[in-house]
Amino acid sequence: ASRRQRSARGPAAEEAAEAASSRPSSSSEAAAAAAAAAATAGSGSPQHHKPQRKPLVLQDPPSWQQLKAKALEADYASMVAFVDEFYDGKRTPPPKGTKALVEGPAADGDDDDSQYAGKFLIATVKGDVHDIGKNIVAVVLGCNNYKVYDIGVMCECDTILKKARELKVDAIGLSGLITPSLDEMVFVAKEMSKQGFSVPLLIGGATTSKMHTAVKISPQYASDEHPVIHVLDASRAVTVVSNLLNPDEKADYVADVADEYAELRDEYYASLEDRKALPFATARAKRLELDAKRVAPPPKVPLGAHAVTYALADVVPFIDWNPFFQTWELRGRYPNRGYPKIFNDETVGAEAKRLFDD
Repeated sequence: ASRRQRSARGPAAEEAAEAASSRPSSSSEAAAAAAAAAATAGSGSPQHHKPQRKPLVLQDPPSWQQLKAKALEADYASMVAFVDEFYDGKRTPPPKGTKALVEGPAADGDDDDSQYAGKFLIATVKGDVHDIGKNIVAVVLGCNNYKVYDIGVMCECDTILKKARELKVDAIGLSGLITPSLDEMVFVAKEMSKQGFSVPLLIGGATTSKMHTAVKISPQYASDEHPVIHVLDASRAVTVVSNLLNPDEKADYVADVADEYAELRDEYYASLEDRKALPFATARAKRLELDAKRVAPPPKVPLGAHAVTYALADVVPFIDWNPFFQTWELRGRYPNRGYPKIFNDETVGAEAKRLFDD
């Protein structure tokens, strides 16, 4: 143990201790002098066994200008990785400076929007807290040079529209996951129409659909100048927004969407005509009668795996061919949209029949 202590003190401390012990003094004075010499020598020796700790320096996250410079120097793939790096942990409030990734130069007082392809506001509607898809859309659009304002979840209609006017955005996106969000989106579309908005409205979320958008939301606000468009998933957002903000592409794109949504509405209302309600007394007479004493009959075929001997021709009438034509991008116009009516369509009917026969 004493050898380890001497080794730890180093040669300078050992010499100082020997010199102190050689002086004629009392044992206590010698011990005190040796200890002081060892401490002095040890503090100045590079071989001291306790390394000096560097002071901890806390740095703020980089500013928007630094982030922008770094992003411009990178290609698209590295830009995505760069955004993902700063969005790690986005389920918690971001640190100072991280918000600039979405809100852009405005966070640092730079109001120049000329460098962007367009400005987009996105929000999760009132009553809904789901934001995963919304966050992905914000990142994807941001990586494609769109200035995205993500104003969060549980957003009131007044807040969304007020922010859209204040920021002078080119398009608005509404997101939601739960079923009540669909009614809230309809309400927002009505308010946009009342307040005279003229920007496109994009609809997205797990419970949303193209049919619901065409039947319930689009009639409340859509026009040739400001359509209402359902976005199937985050990967389609860039294509939709770029077509809407491109003067050369917008007119044809909006016309195609309007025609498609008109067909969907006709198809939906036609399906309602086939529904005939029965008188209440007749409906009650046709109700299901349950008898707990009755026992279900045994199955006609014993349980387990069985080999079947049906011919393929017997199975063909039960095949749904609609996904087949959708895969080949053959789509008839209402009422000749689905199989087998698609064969009667003036545009794609002949090609659909040839493909079906093949």
